[in-house]
Amino acid sequence: MKIILFIYGSIIGSFLPLLVERIIAKKNFIWSRSQCTVCCRKLDWFELIPIFSFVTLRGKCRVCKIKLPYYLLVYEFSTGFLFTLYGEQSFKILCLLICFEIISLFDLFTFQFSLWWLPLIFALAIYDSPMPYNNIVSILILYLIILLINYKFKWIGNGDLDLLACILISTNLMVFAHTLLLASASALLYCWFKKNKVVPFTPFLFNNLIVVLFLKSILVTM
Repeated sequence: MKIILFIYGSIIGSFLPLLVERIIAKKNFIWSRSQCTVCCRKLDWFELIPIFSFVTLRGKCRVCKIKLPYYLLVYEFSTGFLFTLYGEQSFKILCLLICFEIISLFDLFTFQFSLWWLPLIFALAIYDSPMPYNNIVSILILYLIILLINYKFKWIGNGDLDLLACILISTNLMVFAHTLLLASASALLYCWFKKNKVVPFTPFLFNNLIVVLFLKSILVTM
């Protein structure tokens, strides 16, 4: 069953980047087929198999040989693990994390996401939170204070603060701390290798959150 859930998740993880990209470009994402963004060739069925197609084609278009972005493979794995973790256990957590994923994709492509997502992710995070309500209220007050300070000094993107607050509310301090540490380290490494001064942080938060939750589930079962 876990393998089936991973396959379902990887299919969703393959579709969501395409969905977000086409929404941003205001293109049809229902009826139009997947194609190479450079040579505009319609992809064959075996090129649409998540993970397998990326690995066998060595991350390149089969015809024009343009390199495919590695985030495609990362999101296919992350969403596969996401469904493996929560596909049978909690539909609410699954919905919340998929919302995180969509937000991270908007941030990846545009460095921003719509404020309309905030009521949904905060509602889901609070509804399924393992914390007492007085702790949740304290986190929300602290979040608002940091948000006001950040509005003046611009230390971090406000969207990153939104996602961090939701991660803390919906998990616990240990998961939050490990996620923030791994996300910061991986973002710094990415900046160092790519020589980028500015990177979208929410993709690092989402994908490292899945890593932390997956490792936590392994440790619990040992």
